[in-house]
Amino acid sequence: MTALLLNMAAGIFTSCSDRFTRAAALYEKGESCNRQGGIESYLESKEYYKGAVKLFQKAAKRGNAEAQYRLGFCYEKGKGVKASLAESAKWLGMAATNGHVEAQYKLGQLYENGRGSMLERSLTESAKWYTKAAEQGHAEAQYHLGLCYEYGTGVEQSYTQAVKWYRKSAEQGSEYAQNNLGVCYEKGLGVEQSYTQAVEWYRKAAEQDNSYAQNNLGVCYVKGLGVEQSYTEAAKWYLRSAKNGRDWAQNNVAWCYKHGKGVEQSDSLAYEWYRRAAFNGISEAQFELAWCYDKGLGVEQSYSEAARWYRMAAEQGHASAQCNLGVRYAKGQGVEQSDSLALKWYRSAAESGNRVAQSNLARFYCKGRGVEASCAEAVEWYLKSAEQGYDVAQYHLASHYAHGNGVLQSYTEAFKWWKKAAEQGHTASQFHVGVYYMLGHGVEQSLSEGIRWITISAEKDYPSALYWLGICYRNSKGVEQSYTQAAKWFRKAAEKGVAPAQNDLGVCYAKGQGVEKSMTEAAKWWKLAAEQGNKKAKENLAKMSAKNMKSPKANLYEDPFILPALHAKEIELSNESRE
Repeated sequence: MTALLLNMAAGIFTSCSDRFTRAAALYEKGESCNRQGGIESYLESKEYYKGAVKLFQKAAKRGNAEAQYRLGFCYEKGKGVKASLAESAKWLGMAATNGHVEAQYKLGQLYENGRGSMLERSLTESAKWYTKAAEQGHAEAQYHLGLCYEYGTGVEQSYTQAVKWYRKSAEQGSEYAQNNLGVCYEKGLGVEQSYTQAVEWYRKAAEQDNSYAQNNLGVCYVKGLGVEQSYTEAAKWYLRSAKNGRDWAQNNVAWCYKHGKGVEQSDSLAYEWYRRAAFNGISEAQFELAWCYDKGLGVEQSYSEAARWYRMAAEQGHASAQCNLGVRYAKGQGVEQSDSLALKWYRSAAESGNRVAQSNLARFYCKGRGVEASCAEAVEWYLKSAEQGYDVAQYHLASHYAHGNGVLQSYTEAFKWWKKAAEQGHTASQFHVGVYYMLGHGVEQSLSEGIRWITISAEKDYPSALYWLGICYRNSKGVEQSYTQAAKWFRKAAEKGVAPAQNDLGVCYAKGQGVEKSMTEAAKWWKLAAEQGNKKAKENLAKMSAKNMKSPKANLYEDPFILPALHAKEIELSNESRE
């Protein structure tokens, strides 16, 4: 009796195995016809698939796991049978339950993605089947299970478990697992942080042409993380990744060309690579492409194209692009001028913490552009920007404290913020710091410090500093009296259109102080000053007309030793962001 049962079982097995073998052969013939192409081959392949499915079904019902798996695949792809994900999942489930590792992995994928009403998505089921396949050593399932643990999809989040499964998959050569294991080592996720180990795994994946790892390896070379810093190596790996279509690598290659890092500097090549990355949706590349159009770097200058790409980046939340789009609206460059739209984009960027936009927004509140004027609101936004170290905002904030606009007047606070800006090289602030030292406003008076800061500003051709330095030399304030030096600095300021300096230079010529006496030159400079409305110059011209100048005792009018008003042209209204 036992022998009879064994013989029957063997017969069934042989029959089942034979059916599967014949089904597999028919299926392969169908695939061969498909590859040939053409309508006749297509129709012939359908018949082969149908024959294969019938035999797979018979073998599958007998419990053949491989047949169950193949049948599930046929139902998924609609080969030899009407496509049905429900039937596909059913047969794959049978094969998976029977321990078929590929079926377990495939079932994990089906449940991870789901297909709407055809197959309900279930991350728990997905993780369950990935686990079963992974435990049988399936490399791709191990990688996907690592993803499940890293992001907590279908399982409790655990970087330790993620690293465990990434490592198992990576050791079998999975390039994606190798890259992700490198990321874990770089960031210290589930494993002790190690740039050396990160680079090791990035390199393994990169050498398999994994574009993510190639880009990551490039970043390590730029920053010198786990390897000796090398822009040349960085550019090499960025370029390999970029050519493989990795969008961020395209942006990084552009950065290399823009700055000449590891490659010969080229604005045109930077533009080309930024363009590729920008079309792939990278907001940083869209911003940089806009900047290329804005400044005519590697491409013909175009404010309209700049505005277009700033907008694309801005709509993705890129704060600097939002700020610069605001500037374009404020100035009407490439778009129709609109204070309200400028204000909108400044505010978006400012609320994201962009310090340039915060300063520009403050300026709009100060001037009442697109919004009701409010010095108090202006001070609030200047302060936010100034605290982030933006020198322009520090300058304007100091001005508000100096004049008590929107805030309690305070020379001490004014000096504090001007000093911060001055130390960053802000020319106008350097001048004001010098003036406050001279006058002892908000700081202990020091003529020598005053002269030092005013000179720094004057050497950068700041008009008010040029004039003040002339006054100091004429009146012996902090320096040894010198009409020659006074005339020199008055001339520099006068040539920049500072009316009081033009008047005082005229006085120098009239008196022959520091220059050869010349009433012609005196008249010339007084006329220029008078045309700007300078009262002293008008009075001096009047005296000259009355022939009072013939007397050596004639009383000529000089501008007094007071803080000159700033020229509007020295202050930019809307600054652009490169942050």
